[in-house]
Amino acid sequence: MEPTVPYSGPIELSGFWEKIKKILEYLVSPQLQGSILPLKIAFIFISVVFCVIIVYFLIKTDFIQWWFLKALRDFLFPRPIRKEFITRKWKKIKNKFEKSKFESQWKVCLIENLNVFDESLKEMGYPGETLREKLDKLTSDDIPNLDDLFRVYGICQDIVRDPDYRLSREEAQVIIETFEKALKDLELL
Repeated sequence: MEPTVPYSGPIELSGFWEKIKKILEYLVSPQLQGSILPLKIAFIFISVVFCVIIVYFLIKTDFIQWWFLKALRDFLFPRPIRKEFITRKWKKIKNKFEKSKFESQWKVCLIENLNVFDESLKEMGYPGETLREKLDKLTSDDIPNLDDLFRVYGICQDIVRDPDYRLSREEAQVIIETFEKALKDLELL
């Protein structure tokens, strides 16, 4: 049989509460508050300096604009994609290509074509500084001919880097058709 502890009644905590009360009275006492006043002022000053530094760097960088203001602006004032503008520019380039007879003119049309496609992706909100960065964000769900698009993008980059790049009219036609199909897949044409 286990020994039983006799019931001694309510546990006396009044001594404990008295000690807690004395500690709290000391913390709010005028003597202690007066002695730590310089420390309080120093911490307030340091906090203000850090807040000013944070605000300064937030203003100097594009973080607020990029993270908050841009998202708020896009939410409150959504910009419709200017399909008519893109379509008009695209038709102008295509007509220019069809009328051109020289390789240099085809190359110019392809470079303009590249710029229109870049602007189109930017209008749609794809992130990235360069067209390559924007293309990397695309998936085959967005554009089924993504592999062809990367291939023709590479050819266009070769044309930009090397003015002596040899280009046939048929190859230029395929490049234009590839970009046109991509714009149609993005529902911009």
